Amino acid sequence: MDPLLKAEISGFTDWHINTASPSNSVLFPGPQAIPAKYGEFAQALAGAITAGYKPGVHSFLVEVEDLKYRVQFMREGRFAARTLPKTPPQLTKLGFKSEYTNMLTASDLKTTGGLILVSGLTGSGKSTTAAATVVERLKTMGGYCLTVEDPPEMPLEGFHGQKGYCEQLDASEDGYQEKLASALRCFPAREQSMLLFGEVRDAASAAEMLRIAVDGHLVISTVHAKDIITALQRVIALAKQGGEPEATALLANSLKLVMHQRLDNNIPQISALKSDNMVAATIRAGNIENLMDAIRKTQQQARSAA
Repeated sequence: MDPLLKAEISGFTDWHINTASPSNSVLFPGPQAIPAKYGEFAQALAGAITAGYKPGVHSFLVEVEDLKYRVQFMREGRFAARTLPKTPPQLTKLGFKSEYTNMLTASDLKTTGGLILVSGLTGSGKSTTAAATVVERLKTMGGYCLTVEDPPEMPLEGFHGQKGYCEQLDASEDGYQEKLASALRCFPAREQSMLLFGEVRDAASAAEMLRIAVDGHLVISTVHAKDIITALQRVIALAKQGGEPEATALLANSLKLVMHQRLDNNIPQISALKSDNMVAATIRAGNIENLMDAIRKTQQQARSAA
Protein backbone atom coordinates (compact mmCIF):
# COMPACT_ATOMS: atom_id res chain seq x y z
CA MET A 1 0.00 0.00 0.00
CA ASP A 2 1.15 3.53 -0.74
CA PRO A 3 2.63 5.01 2.49
CA LEU A 4 0.68 8.26 2.15
CA LEU A 5 -2.60 6.39 1.67
CA LYS A 6 -1.78 4.17 4.65
CA ALA A 7 -1.08 7.24 6.76
CA GLU A 8 -4.46 8.71 5.79
CA ILE A 9 -6.26 5.48 6.65
CA SER A 10 -4.50 5.17 10.01
CA GLY A 11 -5.79 8.61 10.96
CA PHE A 12 -9.39 7.46 11.23
CA THR A 13 -10.42 6.34 14.71
CA ASP A 14 -13.35 4.07 13.78
CA TRP A 15 -14.75 2.11 10.86
CA HIS A 16 -18.33 0.83 10.93
CA ILE A 17 -17.97 -1.97 8.43
CA ASN A 18 -20.72 -3.49 6.33
CA THR A 19 -19.12 -6.87 5.57
CA ALA A 20 -21.60 -7.65 2.79
CA SER A 21 -20.92 -4.31 1.07
CA PRO A 22 -17.70 -2.72 2.39
CA SER A 23 -18.07 0.30 0.10
CA ASN A 24 -21.22 1.20 2.05
CA SER A 25 -19.33 1.37 5.36
CA VAL A 26 -18.87 4.53 7.43
CA LEU A 27 -15.72 6.30 8.67
CA PHE A 28 -15.16 8.37 11.82
CA PRO A 29 -14.42 11.16 12.63
CA GLY A 30 -17.26 12.12 10.40
CA PRO A 31 -19.43 10.30 9.83
CA GLN A 32 -18.41 10.00 6.19
CA ALA A 33 -18.75 7.47 3.41
CA ILE A 34 -15.78 5.37 2.35
CA PRO A 35 -13.86 7.25 -0.40
CA ALA A 36 -13.22 5.22 -3.55
CA LYS A 37 -9.45 5.28 -2.92
CA TYR A 38 -10.01 3.36 0.36
CA GLY A 39 -12.14 0.70 -1.35
CA GLU A 40 -9.46 -1.97 -1.56
CA PHE A 41 -8.52 -1.53 2.11
CA ALA A 42 -12.20 -1.62 3.16
CA GLN A 43 -12.58 -4.92 1.29
CA ALA A 44 -9.52 -6.33 3.06
CA LEU A 45 -10.73 -5.15 6.47
CA ALA A 46 -14.18 -6.65 5.87
CA GLY A 47 -12.54 -9.94 4.86
CA ALA A 48 -10.37 -10.01 7.98
CA ILE A 49 -13.40 -9.33 10.16
CA THR A 50 -15.45 -12.07 8.50
CA ALA A 51 -12.57 -14.53 8.95
CA GLY A 52 -11.96 -13.55 12.58
CA TYR A 53 -15.54 -13.43 13.84
CA LYS A 54 -16.77 -16.29 16.01
CA PRO A 55 -20.44 -16.34 17.12
CA GLY A 56 -20.67 -15.52 20.81
CA VAL A 57 -17.36 -13.63 20.92
CA HIS A 58 -18.43 -10.00 21.06
CA SER A 59 -14.97 -8.41 20.66
CA PHE A 60 -11.80 -9.49 18.85
CA LEU A 61 -8.70 -8.16 17.08
CA VAL A 62 -7.82 -8.06 13.39
CA GLU A 63 -4.79 -6.75 11.49
CA VAL A 64 -4.68 -5.45 7.92
CA GLU A 65 -1.58 -3.89 6.31
CA ASP A 66 0.09 -3.70 9.73
CA LEU A 67 -2.86 -1.69 11.08
CA LYS A 68 -4.60 -3.22 14.10
CA TYR A 69 -8.27 -2.91 15.00
CA ARG A 70 -10.44 -3.92 17.91
CA VAL A 71 -13.66 -5.19 16.36
CA GLN A 72 -17.03 -5.15 18.10
CA PHE A 73 -20.04 -7.07 16.77
CA MET A 74 -22.98 -4.70 16.23
CA ARG A 75 -25.52 -6.79 14.33
CA GLU A 76 -25.49 -9.36 11.57
CA GLY A 77 -23.10 -8.15 8.89
CA ARG A 78 -22.19 -4.96 10.76
CA PHE A 79 -19.09 -4.43 12.92
CA ALA A 80 -17.40 -1.48 14.63
CA ALA A 81 -13.61 -1.44 14.18
CA ARG A 82 -11.58 0.85 16.48
CA THR A 83 -8.04 1.75 15.35
CA LEU A 84 -5.42 0.63 17.88
CA PRO A 85 -2.04 2.25 18.54
CA LYS A 86 1.19 0.60 17.43
CA THR A 87 3.14 1.72 20.48
CA PRO A 88 2.23 1.90 24.19
CA PRO A 89 0.64 5.20 25.27
CA GLN A 90 2.75 7.61 27.32
CA LEU A 91 1.10 9.09 30.40
CA THR A 92 3.10 12.31 30.16
CA LYS A 93 1.71 12.94 26.66
CA LEU A 94 -2.00 12.58 27.46
CA GLY A 95 -2.40 16.25 28.40
CA PHE A 96 -3.05 15.70 32.11
CA LYS A 97 -2.11 18.23 34.76
CA SER A 98 0.97 17.00 36.59
CA GLU A 99 -0.97 16.48 39.82
CA TYR A 100 -3.21 13.86 38.18
CA THR A 101 -0.17 12.13 36.72
CA ASN A 102 1.36 12.13 40.21
CA MET A 103 -1.78 10.55 41.66
CA LEU A 104 -1.66 7.71 39.14
CA THR A 105 2.05 7.07 39.67
CA ALA A 106 2.26 7.47 43.45
CA SER A 107 5.13 5.27 44.63
CA ASP A 108 3.46 4.19 47.88
CA LEU A 109 0.86 2.23 45.90
CA LYS A 110 3.57 -0.26 44.91
CA THR A 111 3.70 -1.51 48.51
CA THR A 112 0.13 -0.89 49.68
CA GLY A 113 -1.64 -2.17 46.57
CA GLY A 114 -5.32 -1.38 46.20
CA LEU A 115 -7.63 -0.23 43.42
CA ILE A 116 -7.32 2.55 40.85
CA LEU A 117 -10.49 3.10 38.81
CA VAL A 118 -10.60 5.14 35.60
CA SER A 119 -14.17 6.00 34.62
CA GLY A 120 -15.73 7.70 31.65
CA LEU A 121 -18.14 7.29 28.79
CA THR A 122 -17.42 5.57 25.47
CA GLY A 123 -14.54 7.21 23.61
CA SER A 124 -13.29 9.19 26.61
CA GLY A 125 -9.83 7.59 26.54
CA LYS A 126 -10.11 5.70 29.82
CA SER A 127 -8.46 2.54 28.45
CA THR A 128 -5.56 4.62 27.15
CA THR A 129 -5.12 6.23 30.58
CA ALA A 130 -5.15 2.88 32.37
CA ALA A 131 -2.60 1.38 29.96
CA ALA A 132 -0.37 4.46 30.11
CA THR A 133 -0.42 4.30 33.91
CA VAL A 134 0.82 0.71 33.81
CA VAL A 135 3.63 1.62 31.39
CA GLU A 136 4.76 4.62 33.44
CA ARG A 137 4.74 2.72 36.72
CA LEU A 138 6.74 -0.15 35.22
CA LYS A 139 9.26 2.23 33.68
CA THR A 140 9.84 4.23 36.84
CA MET A 141 9.40 1.63 39.58
CA GLY A 142 9.88 -1.71 37.86
CA GLY A 143 7.95 -4.83 38.80
CA TYR A 144 5.49 -7.09 37.03
CA CYS A 145 2.07 -6.45 35.53
CA LEU A 146 -0.41 -8.96 34.18
CA THR A 147 -3.29 -7.70 32.07
CA VAL A 148 -6.68 -9.36 31.60
CA GLU A 149 -8.44 -7.71 28.67
CA ASP A 150 -11.29 -8.47 26.27
CA PRO A 151 -9.38 -8.31 23.94
CA PRO A 152 -5.93 -6.74 24.59
CA GLU A 153 -5.95 -3.32 22.94
CA MET A 154 -2.57 -1.74 23.65
CA PRO A 155 0.83 -3.29 22.81
CA LEU A 156 1.97 -3.69 26.43
CA GLU A 157 3.64 -7.11 26.30
CA GLY A 158 7.36 -7.00 27.11
CA PHE A 159 9.86 -4.96 29.09
CA HIS A 160 9.30 -1.34 30.10
CA GLY A 161 12.37 0.41 31.42
CA GLN A 162 15.11 -1.77 32.89
CA LYS A 163 13.12 -3.64 35.53
CA GLY A 164 9.48 -3.57 34.46
CA TYR A 165 7.74 -6.38 32.57
CA CYS A 166 4.16 -6.86 31.37
CA GLU A 167 2.29 -9.91 30.08
CA GLN A 168 -1.18 -9.83 28.51
CA LEU A 169 -4.01 -12.37 28.72
CA ASP A 170 -6.87 -12.37 26.23
CA ALA A 171 -10.27 -12.89 27.88
CA SER A 172 -12.32 -12.57 24.68
CA GLU A 173 -13.04 -16.29 24.44
CA ASP A 174 -12.81 -17.68 27.99
CA GLY A 175 -14.32 -14.62 29.68
CA TYR A 176 -13.02 -12.38 32.43
CA GLN A 177 -13.87 -14.69 35.32
CA GLU A 178 -11.85 -17.62 33.96
CA LYS A 179 -8.88 -15.43 33.05
CA LEU A 180 -8.93 -13.71 36.44
CA ALA A 181 -8.75 -17.09 38.13
CA SER A 182 -5.75 -17.91 35.91
CA ALA A 183 -4.17 -14.53 36.70
CA LEU A 184 -4.05 -15.28 40.42
CA ARG A 185 -1.96 -18.36 39.70
CA CYS A 186 0.38 -16.43 37.38
CA PHE A 187 1.58 -13.76 39.81
CA PRO A 188 5.26 -14.33 40.68
CA ALA A 189 6.02 -15.30 44.28
CA ARG A 190 7.18 -12.51 46.62
CA GLU A 191 6.48 -9.84 44.02
CA GLN A 192 4.17 -6.85 44.53
CA SER A 193 2.45 -7.24 41.17
CA MET A 194 0.01 -5.12 39.21
CA LEU A 195 -3.14 -6.35 37.51
CA LEU A 196 -4.63 -4.36 34.64
CA PHE A 197 -8.24 -5.47 34.51
CA GLY A 198 -9.55 -4.21 31.19
CA GLU A 199 -13.07 -3.17 32.15
CA VAL A 200 -15.60 -3.75 34.91
CA ARG A 201 -18.22 -5.22 32.63
CA ASP A 202 -20.08 -8.07 34.35
CA ALA A 203 -21.11 -9.07 37.86
CA ALA A 204 -18.85 -12.08 38.46
CA SER A 205 -15.67 -10.34 37.32
CA ALA A 206 -16.48 -7.20 39.34
CA ALA A 207 -16.71 -9.33 42.48
CA GLU A 208 -13.43 -11.11 41.72
CA MET A 209 -11.67 -7.84 40.98
CA LEU A 210 -12.54 -6.43 44.41
CA ARG A 211 -11.29 -9.59 46.10
CA ILE A 212 -7.95 -9.31 44.31
CA ALA A 213 -7.64 -5.60 45.14
CA VAL A 214 -7.61 -6.27 48.90
CA ASP A 215 -4.86 -8.90 48.61
CA GLY A 216 -1.95 -6.48 48.29
CA HIS A 217 -1.80 -6.24 44.50
CA LEU A 218 -2.33 -2.94 42.71
CA VAL A 219 -5.37 -3.35 40.47
CA ILE A 220 -6.04 -0.81 37.70
CA SER A 221 -9.35 -0.98 35.88
CA THR A 222 -11.85 1.02 33.87
CA VAL A 223 -15.58 1.38 34.29
CA HIS A 224 -18.23 2.92 32.03
CA ALA A 225 -19.89 5.70 34.04
CA LYS A 226 -20.96 9.32 33.70
CA ASP A 227 -19.19 10.49 36.87
CA ILE A 228 -17.25 9.32 39.94
CA ILE A 229 -20.29 8.69 42.13
CA THR A 230 -21.94 6.55 39.46
CA ALA A 231 -18.70 4.63 38.88
CA LEU A 232 -18.44 3.60 42.53
CA GLN A 233 -22.11 2.71 42.74
CA ARG A 234 -21.84 0.61 39.59
CA VAL A 235 -18.86 -1.38 40.88
CA ILE A 236 -20.62 -2.16 44.16
CA ALA A 237 -23.90 -3.11 42.47
CA LEU A 238 -22.19 -5.41 39.98
CA ALA A 239 -20.03 -7.10 42.61
CA LYS A 240 -23.06 -7.78 44.80
CA GLN A 241 -24.87 -9.28 41.81
CA GLY A 242 -21.74 -11.39 41.32
CA GLY A 243 -22.14 -13.02 44.71
CA GLU A 244 -19.95 -10.78 46.87
CA PRO A 245 -22.08 -9.61 49.84
CA GLU A 246 -19.14 -7.64 51.25
CA ALA A 247 -18.66 -5.60 48.07
CA THR A 248 -19.13 -2.26 49.82
CA ALA A 249 -16.55 -3.08 52.49
CA LEU A 250 -14.10 -4.47 49.93
CA LEU A 251 -14.32 -1.29 47.87
CA ALA A 252 -13.90 0.86 50.97
CA ASN A 253 -10.81 -1.11 52.02
CA SER A 254 -9.17 -1.27 48.59
CA LEU A 255 -9.96 1.99 46.80
CA LYS A 256 -6.98 4.32 46.39
CA LEU A 257 -8.07 6.57 43.53
CA VAL A 258 -10.95 6.98 41.14
CA MET A 259 -10.55 9.28 38.16
CA HIS A 260 -13.23 10.36 35.72
CA GLN A 261 -12.41 11.76 32.31
CA ARG A 262 -14.01 13.07 29.18
CA LEU A 263 -12.48 14.54 26.05
CA ASP A 264 -13.27 18.11 25.01
CA ASN A 265 -11.77 18.71 21.55
CA ASN A 266 -9.30 15.93 22.35
CA ILE A 267 -8.26 17.67 25.59
CA PRO A 268 -8.90 15.54 28.71
CA GLN A 269 -11.17 17.05 31.34
CA ILE A 270 -10.44 15.31 34.64
CA SER A 271 -12.07 14.97 38.03
CA ALA A 272 -10.66 12.71 40.72
CA LEU A 273 -11.19 11.31 44.20
CA LYS A 274 -8.29 10.22 46.37
CA SER A 275 -9.33 7.88 49.13
CA ASP A 276 -8.52 8.55 52.79
CA ASN A 277 -10.00 7.43 56.10
CA MET A 278 -13.02 9.69 55.69
CA VAL A 279 -13.70 8.53 52.13
CA ALA A 280 -13.33 4.88 53.17
CA ALA A 281 -15.73 5.37 56.10
CA THR A 282 -18.29 7.06 53.83
CA ILE A 283 -18.14 4.19 51.32
CA ARG A 284 -18.29 1.59 54.10
CA ALA A 285 -21.46 3.25 55.42
CA GLY A 286 -23.00 3.02 51.95
CA ASN A 287 -23.22 6.81 51.56
CA ILE A 288 -21.52 7.09 48.17
CA GLU A 289 -23.62 10.11 47.21
CA ASN A 290 -22.06 12.05 50.13
CA LEU A 291 -18.58 12.03 48.55
CA MET A 292 -19.01 15.24 46.53
CA ASP A 293 -17.14 17.32 49.13
CA ALA A 294 -14.22 14.88 49.01
CA ILE A 295 -14.19 15.08 45.19
CA ARG A 296 -14.12 18.88 45.36
CA LYS A 297 -11.27 18.67 47.89
CA THR A 298 -9.22 16.53 45.52
CA GLN A 299 -9.92 18.99 42.70
CA GLN A 300 -8.77 21.92 44.85
CA GLN A 301 -5.57 20.08 45.71
CA ALA A 302 -4.93 19.43 42.02
CA ARG A 303 -5.50 23.09 41.11
CA SER A 304 -3.28 24.39 43.91
CA ALA A 305 -0.47 21.98 42.94
CA ALA A 306 -0.60 22.88 39.26
